[in-house]
Amino acid sequence: EPFQGDWALPVDLSGNLARWNGMRCFCGIGGQTTEKLRGFWVMFPPVDAEPPEVVMIAVKNLVALPGPPPGATRTPWETKFGSLEGPGLEALEDEAAAEKRQEQKLLSLCDGAENEEEDDRSQDLSDSEDSSAGLVMEVGSLVKISGTLQLGTVEGMPAAESEDVQVQVLPDVTGGGGKKCFPRASLSVTEKQKAELEAVCSVCASEHPEEDLLICENFCRDCASTVHAQCLKPPQKVPAGDWYCSACSSQKRKSATEKGEGPAAKMRKPEAKSKAPKAKPKASVKAKASSKQK
Repeated sequence: EPFQGDWALPVDLSGNLARWNGMRCFCGIGGQTTEKLRGFWVMFPPVDAEPPEVVMIAVKNLVALPGPPPGATRTPWETKFGSLEGPGLEALEDEAAAEKRQEQKLLSLCDGAENEEEDDRSQDLSDSEDSSAGLVMEVGSLVKISGTLQLGTVEGMPAAESEDVQVQVLPDVTGGGGKKCFPRASLSVTEKQKAELEAVCSVCASEHPEEDLLICENFCRDCASTVHAQCLKPPQKVPAGDWYCSACSSQKRKSATEKGEGPAAKMRKPEAKSKAPKAKPKASVKAKASSKQK
């Protein structure tokens, strides 16, 4: 078997390469044939001052020839390619194989980044689960109602484990709310942070797209409103600042009015200033009548 820098004879070639059988050639850089076989780019001595022809031939079709004796004269291209010592270079990949290998490398890097992000999110969820796992259900606890998207706060705890728990169900954009009783097994204690991470749209019951999911500023306190901006009626744009659901907005306006800070309160101020017309003209008329009688 020839090595890089050896002289060799091609044998058993067929097709377009058959004409090189038995012709002395010089083994250059190692590579890979179209049949994925290890081979060499071989050079045939130039003829009539033409550039030497270079052909890829599989190693199995090359028979090594004895090298020149030490000190023998070599042609310039023998000197150039024969100076590379060793059993030959590693087989070269074709361009398509190199591109595919690079693409797989990039995909593996992307998958690694996505897995790392998913691990971070899983860690956040597991941390929140761990923090809520040790919570005890008591009056005032935030609870999630099994089989629904509803949240509520515990209003009253029964003396017996078998009795129902009284819960103040928090309303959302679809309505609901009010005091109801639930079996203890259907309630799980949670926290606001975990509830926000698990929040889904109250209308379509999906969290995606997350960037359009609105969460009321009073979430887990006065309401459980989480909704996509496009699921509102009519659809809205995602606000730049805080967002309040319709129920909380009404309560906020009502509170401002009662404190004399809202628009309705400002409109009533002129009415408070208005007074009944004075009766001075009538008094003057009576004075004139009495003077006439006198």
